[in-house]
Amino acid sequence: DTVSGNFPCVPWGIRNVYEDVTGGERSYPGVVYGPNLPATPLVHPMCIIDSGYLQAHPDLPPAVNASKQLPYNKDGCGHGTRISGVVVASSNNSTNSIGIIGVFPDASPTYINRAFGNNCGLTYVGKIMQAIKDCRDSGAKIISMSLGTFKDVAALRGFVKDEIENKDMLFIAAAGNRNTNYFYPASYDGVVSVAAIDNRNIRASFSSYNDKVDIAAPGDDIVSTDNNLKYGLRQGTSLATPHVSGVALVLWNNFPRCNNTEIREALLQSAQPLTDDQFPTSPNNGYGHGAVKYWAAYDYLVDNPCEEASPRASAPLPVSGSTKAPKAT
Repeated sequence: DTVSGNFPCVPWGIRNVYEDVTGGERSYPGVVYGPNLPATPLVHPMCIIDSGYLQAHPDLPPAVNASKQLPYNKDGCGHGTRISGVVVASSNNSTNSIGIIGVFPDASPTYINRAFGNNCGLTYVGKIMQAIKDCRDSGAKIISMSLGTFKDVAALRGFVKDEIENKDMLFIAAAGNRNTNYFYPASYDGVVSVAAIDNRNIRASFSSYNDKVDIAAPGDDIVSTDNNLKYGLRQGTSLATPHVSGVALVLWNNFPRCNNTEIREALLQSAQPLTDDQFPTSPNNGYGHGAVKYWAAYDYLVDNPCEEASPRASAPLPVSGSTKAPKAT
């Protein structure tokens, strides 16, 4: 659905992942107690493998092509544009006082790899493997994948395993939208498998649940950039995934000496435990370790530093911008 209303705004998902569960005042980017966003160019950039990126959208910053297969700056169905907006959208880019913000507004460089044609239908596993390689060769360290297959392909499994264990790559992928079925690459060992929650912190009815789910994030009624140069309201574990990818992007670049497994562990161990009648204990198959929370992960790494690692800032610092929060959606 196309969204209209008062903008600029901070979508509920952004507020959710930046919630300070200690009860403090720490918050989202653009306000006094927001995060100290890492300086650019980023040490550990992200690459989004999806259907493309509508560069013309006023809220989206310039991206970097990491695709050798298809032109990155086209998006026939808008899926990739919506995913990207959750991470990098910035209302500051707008020329008409509208817009939204993402988890890490204007993150640079942000690499885009277009692995799907204009209809956003099927693609080949070999193309996904090539996309991952192209992202890594471009300089990305985080791979965000709101895509997958229900078939466990041995070649993809081995390829992802090697990238994680030997090339320090961090994979974050959608858990899927179909009951208990495993979805790959999310269900491979070492990949962060992301389930979806609504604005009540309850698992979305469509979100897959199984013993490979690692973490949950906002994925229901998510406002993001759309391929009509406006804004759309969508749902799915596809939309939950970039919330986690964005948190990982801010976190790893604030603790740049950590490795991929240490960042993954920080995300999971600091997650806010979530339960319900179907999943009464935590961790569980519905929410994994719980809801991703940036400030909890930040505190975790302060208290459990990576080997020879230290944060770029020992405390949240004011960032430039208004001290008043834009209107929420």
